[in-house]
Amino acid sequence: MLVTHGSVQQDILNLIHGAQQVLVLACPYLDPWRGLTAAIERAHARGVAIHLILRGAEDREKQAAAANVLRPFLSSLLFIERLHAKVYLSEQAAVFSSMNLVASSALDSVEFAVTAVKQLHPDGYQQALKVCEALIAMAKQDQLRHSTGGGVGSGLRATPAVGQPHRGQPRQRSVGHCIRCGDEIARNLDKPLCPDCYKTWSKYADEDYAEERCHHCARKAATSMRKPLCRSCYEAAA
Repeated sequence: MLVTHGSVQQDILNLIHGAQQVLVLACPYLDPWRGLTAAIERAHARGVAIHLILRGAEDREKQAAAANVLRPFLSSLLFIERLHAKVYLSEQAAVFSSMNLVASSALDSVEFAVTAVKQLHPDGYQQALKVCEALIAMAKQDQLRHSTGGGVGSGLRATPAVGQPHRGQPRQRSVGHCIRCGDEIARNLDKPLCPDCYKTWSKYADEDYAEERCHHCARKAATSMRKPLCRSCYEAAA
């Protein structure tokens, strides 16, 4: 199905809204608008594993900074030096498009896309799946070349096969708390800040910066991104 200007943005958002297991979002350039960020946040809350692939090389630092607002919701953030492809895939459908995930493209650009729904267009979907798997493999190679410790690609979890269920990621998360403001969030020791507090923290990204609360029990405690639990919860979890 060929889609023209005016519906490409909505087709990509619909893909994200419909995902229940996995999302691969691959495009060179990122400048997320409010609706895109909200859709990705909701997908994360549903337990969707979200993998974002952006252009590396000279664009790496700029694109990594653009992705900061989405980092709390991502399972992996990867880079490919010469990425020019734009492909968006879930376990249900895939969209090949000319559109980057950029606010100006969503508002002003004339864009085209081809959508393959898995149940209706199995051959097209399988081709898209192979493309995404190839992109992830290329991104892993790029990550190895740049893994000097502490870079924008460091600290990411291993990326599971795109077409496989994510058994290690529960669909329903236990409740945790932001270690800065105390708001309820998904319990995840790797992401113990709410999106707003993470945005503030990411300006300096100091993993030892003193925070206010325990990620599990929410009691006042000396915690940090590196050590998000109070002593009692840490000992109980050990």
